[in-house]
Amino acid sequence: MNKYNISKEFGFYRYLKIPFHSLSFFLSRSYGFFSMFFLKSNSNVFIKKFSFFKDKKIRFLFFEPKQFETDKILLYFHGGSFVYRGHFKHFSLCQRYALEGKCKVLYVDYSLAPKYRFPSPFLDAMSSYQWVLEHAKMLGISLDKIIIGGDSAGGCIAADLVFQILESQMVQPLMLFLIYPVLDCRMETPSMKRYFDTPMWNAKLNQQMWNLFLQDNDYISPSERKIPKNFPFTYLEVSEFDCLHDEGCLFAEKLPCSNLYEVEQSMHGFDIKHCSITETAVLKRVKALKDCEKRDKKDF
Repeated sequence: MNKYNISKEFGFYRYLKIPFHSLSFFLSRSYGFFSMFFLKSNSNVFIKKFSFFKDKKIRFLFFEPKQFETDKILLYFHGGSFVYRGHFKHFSLCQRYALEGKCKVLYVDYSLAPKYRFPSPFLDAMSSYQWVLEHAKMLGISLDKIIIGGDSAGGCIAADLVFQILESQMVQPLMLFLIYPVLDCRMETPSMKRYFDTPMWNAKLNQQMWNLFLQDNDYISPSERKIPKNFPFTYLEVSEFDCLHDEGCLFAEKLPCSNLYEVEQSMHGFDIKHCSITETAVLKRVKALKDCEKRDKKDF
């Protein structure tokens, strides 16, 4: 019996413990690579694969709706505790974000630990953003309609990138889009102390992730940063039974303009399972993406 009140809609995922070792990293990357390799365009979304070199090769997946024109883009960083590659769930969601969120999506296949540890993915993120700015005409986008987003560890990369952009006085993003993000390497919140054995992800795994990724390097995580007044509007989603729950809530409270949505009876990574709870959450996400150009954010 599951000791947490996680919905039965998530089936066996309510009990699943994610392995965190070299073999699981290898299997994940192999699966992710072949998932990307066989991913094809369909009747609704045009999918293109391309890459560029900046110190090392960075791969992209570009999702573009076929049935309408849009000059808005979501630059997206997948989750996976800085070690796992993205997979079918991410690709499927990117297609929905493109179609229902009325935007193009550029999915970044950034460098992974343990080969590429801190700060490699953060450098990849900035290189990717610069590439988008330089190739806006080719992508068919407006520079004032760039959204930066990510889930889990990808949320950390996305939030960190926004701070880099603001500090560098570059073109600012329209919105930050965070799904159950990793935001605080200090791991001191009540939920981090409470949820040490939750399914899918928990505080024990979170500690292993930071230890592997950071080693002995100092890192000022997004939750520790001073929030500038011009920080973009942020959509932030948290899961009820997730060790990352409180750091997400606390980060949202600090922001000048944000919309926080808690997915009740859910655990980290719940959207791997399609059910009514997941569908409600995804509809909230695509509404935020679709309506982010509105001045009045009260409708989110």
